[in-house]
Amino acid sequence: MITIGCDPGMASFGLAILAKEEAGLRLISVDVIETKKADKKVMRDLRVAADDQRRLHEFWDKISAVILSHKPNAMGVESYALFPGQLGGNSWKVAMSFQMSICCGWHHGLLPMVFRPGDLKHRLLGKNSGTKGEIETALCNKIEGMSGVMAKIAKTKREHAADAIGHAYLAMEEVEKMRAMYGASF
Repeated sequence: MITIGCDPGMASFGLAILAKEEAGLRLISVDVIETKKADKKVMRDLRVAADDQRRLHEFWDKISAVILSHKPNAMGVESYALFPGQLGGNSWKVAMSFQMSICCGWHHGLLPMVFRPGDLKHRLLGKNSGTKGEIETALCNKIEGMSGVMAKIAKTKREHAADAIGHAYLAMEEVEKMRAMYGASF
């Protein structure tokens, strides 16, 4: 069983591949894909939306390459939610990134499973609150070799990497529950 996890964002997009093997869970791949806004000289005669399309296309291509390379069975994606008290701003761009990742999964025949940001805390910590560090530690305790991989990731990218791994983990759990419910044929 192999799952892909996505932590959508417009500047940084976490992407992880997790495998369930006889010995336990193994992190196959983790990456934080970053896109930069085009410089002002390039954007002088373009709308911002044109550059956003370029950035989303970069994400699509990289996600597709990972899917084609590792052939996951399911996809876990963190849902988009406005932060309380915020009315948007550029948050629509994160929403576009979220929807693009789901469509990419469908395009490649995957079952995208959407999880709220709080689902990681609830499932891994057994409570509705917790720090990003607590989430990472809980995942490291469940996934062999993850702490060594995370140590090599820049601190500015660790949150996105851990969230992507966490959503791959939640997708793995969800598929196992569905298999138990429907039988091994699923």
